[in-house]
Amino acid sequence: MEAIIVPLLASAGASAGTITAATAIGTSGIFSALGTLGTVASGVTSAMAGQQQQAMYDLQAKQAQLRARSDEIKYRQQGVAALDRTLSTAATIAARAGAGSIDPFSGSAAALTTYAFGKGFGEFNLAQESATFAGLQGDVQSTLYGMSGEQAGMAGYAKGFSNVFAGLTEASKIGGNLLTPAKTQIG
Repeated sequence: MEAIIVPLLASAGASAGTITAATAIGTSGIFSALGTLGTVASGVTSAMAGQQQQAMYDLQAKQAQLRARSDEIKYRQQGVAALDRTLSTAATIAARAGAGSIDPFSGSAAALTTYAFGKGFGEFNLAQESATFAGLQGDVQSTLYGMSGEQAGMAGYAKGFSNVFAGLTEASKIGGNLLTPAKTQIG
């Protein structure tokens, strides 16, 4: 500790053996000022950390939206695939019925086709509803991330302002009359 204080005191104008009260007050003021600067820097750092955390949440919100849109597209593709399978099944029923000299648009063939379309449209509608829910879920998740980001940003600013205010309060306490050196010798 002495290895640090002696050079500081020497730069303040005191020799290692003779330290006046004014020099001690001046040195104390230097340390107080450094502490104040550290507190203010801590406040700025807190505010910046809050901004970075808010930016992270904003990116997570965008990612949630993109994931939801991707899921929506996947479900819509599944719906289209279900309709394609339904049309293929209906075409197969019609072709087999026609090959067997049966009217493909009446009787058992028509019943099978109606059944296939019912199942196919059911799958299609389920896929469309799943797509809608995936989009809504992504919107909700994105909103939650956005709210978390706003809270993180505000908390960072609040902590930062609090630290800066504390630093400024400490700075206002720094003082002493450095122009009137005392005759008391320390050390």
